[in-house]
Amino acid sequence: ENEIKKYKEDNYTEVSEDTKSDFWKGVIKSYVTTDRNIIVRQKNNEKGPRQYVIYGYDYNDHDYENVLWSYETKKIYEGEYLDTLENPDNEDILFVIEDEKISSLDTKTGKINWSIKLSEIKPSAFLVYEGKLFLMDYYHTEDILILDVATGKLLKSLNFKSLDSYELYLTGIIGDELIITDYSSETIYSLNVNTGSIKESKITFAITEDFYEE
Repeated sequence: ENEIKKYKEDNYTEVSEDTKSDFWKGVIKSYVTTDRNIIVRQKNNEKGPRQYVIYGYDYNDHDYENVLWSYETKKIYEGEYLDTLENPDNEDILFVIEDEKISSLDTKTGKINWSIKLSEIKPSAFLVYEGKLFLMDYYHTEDILILDVATGKLLKSLNFKSLDSYELYLTGIIGDELIITDYSSETIYSLNVNTGSIKESKITFAITEDFYEE
């Protein structure tokens, strides 16, 4: 017992608060799985193309000293989209969106499960539901794509067009109805994923005084 205690004392290096603070500089997102900590860091903070590096650490590596794997995205220029999206149904998958390309990243190994380039849209609005990945363009779209999460195979393309819209979100799915919220025109659309029929409802967004209370 004393030997174990001495070993821990000899091999423990305290990390200063300055070092910890430096580590989090440039971090865009972080994800926690059962046995991994996933860190998404912006590679360069200067002007020019953006680029992310995704790192995988052991869950118990609280000082983030040993990188298990890393994945570097391509350079993304102005007007292009770059993001990551966790899979609520499977923590071993992280989706990486690099403008027109979307990839499925294995969070245990850092390897790519599949990658697909989408010429129809630049995916920037997403929803994962029951093994399906729904994609659409945040700004303008005429198509909503449904991919198989496991393989990346295109299962279906749904026609959808919202005129003069620049703030579209995939906000949920109820039964067979995909719910799309357009904040710019204060409209909620209900799109049937089987028939393609669309219903729309006008809404008014209001911010109450409670919103500003701390």
